[in-house]
Amino acid sequence: MRIKKISIFGLFGMFNHEIPLNQAEHITILYGMNGMGKTTVFRIIDAFFNIDDKKLNELPFKKAVIEFDNEEVFEIIKEKESVTILNPKIGYINFNKNGNTSSNGMEKEVKDAINQIKPYFIETQRLINLQNKIATYFEINHWGLPSYDSQQNILNCNADFLTLIYKIYDVRDKLSSHLRFTLSDRVANGEVQTDYTKEKLLEEIQKVNETIRRQKSVGLIESDLEGFSWNTDNLNPIKIAIFAVDVQDAQKILSAFDDIYKKLVLFLEILNERRLVFKKISIDLQKGFIITNEKGEILSLTQLSAGEQNELILLYFLLFKIPSNSLIMIDEPEISLHIDWQHEFIQDMEEIIKLRGFDVMLATHSPDIVNGRSELTVSLNKNEIEAYSN
Repeated sequence: MRIKKISIFGLFGMFNHEIPLNQAEHITILYGMNGMGKTTVFRIIDAFFNIDDKKLNELPFKKAVIEFDNEEVFEIIKEKESVTILNPKIGYINFNKNGNTSSNGMEKEVKDAINQIKPYFIETQRLINLQNKIATYFEINHWGLPSYDSQQNILNCNADFLTLIYKIYDVRDKLSSHLRFTLSDRVANGEVQTDYTKEKLLEEIQKVNETIRRQKSVGLIESDLEGFSWNTDNLNPIKIAIFAVDVQDAQKILSAFDDIYKKLVLFLEILNERRLVFKKISIDLQKGFIITNEKGEILSLTQLSAGEQNELILLYFLLFKIPSNSLIMIDEPEISLHIDWQHEFIQDMEEIIKLRGFDVMLATHSPDIVNGRSELTVSLNKNEIEAYSN
């Protein structure tokens, strides 16, 4: 279930906006003059998917229609004393300003249909406003109440990454123990292939060693862990069977890192190749994110510039925390971005989307963010179309 089109009527009592989403590319870019309502559109969408009737009541619009690719349609209708969320196929929920709620008895079904998409509205003050999201979505409770210290955000982000790594290692260790204790039964039941040819064995050994090399290259597994280096000159069927079992179990154990490996590769690539200047980020299994300068000196995460912190937090959030059935709304992504970073932003988002699969909406004033990708844009001010298409 994905959004196909969003229509807002009576925005600020003046504007009607129709916003078709680019479903093929998963990216839709809104642009327009100040005061056309880009941010307010995002706030309406966010309040709808969070079923926040108080915010919907406060926002300056008369009606909104959200159409989905499965032909479902939701209407948000504002009246003087209430807000109604209506799905013609299912039913409605009416929220009165006095706090009373009424429906046609299908309130749960309406909410369940809305909850199929998770909204994430990333506002302009990311280093501050992501704090609440970090506290909620990163499951970091030991920090206590959210502070509004932007430097604490990046430390929280690092702490969450370490928690994520520990959980994966716990899964790996439990799997390893299970495989070890069930070895005899699995062999006896024919669950493990033991009749490899020598050529097949050597091929699978090479695959395991290459997986270990790749995972070590991003810091996912211990640097002292080496691959298989058995002497395979004088193999006999018994040796082949034993080695085959070890290889297959190693493949299963290493697969625990498959998902995070792909995310880490892209995370490090974007930061090291297209973001950080005179610095490099790497992964340490005990400390998390390690920043070094070109002299090899280790820097604190809080020594990164505001723009660098902003990018690290945003990339981590998109790659590691947000579920795939999400709609990401980023307001003014150009904030704190160097002009070169702005040119690369859409490419970065396309690579992230390819890996994660969610939909993204951007609101921008920057032609450099658009970077010639006019096919992704929706103008809220038709007079600007030509300027942004060049």
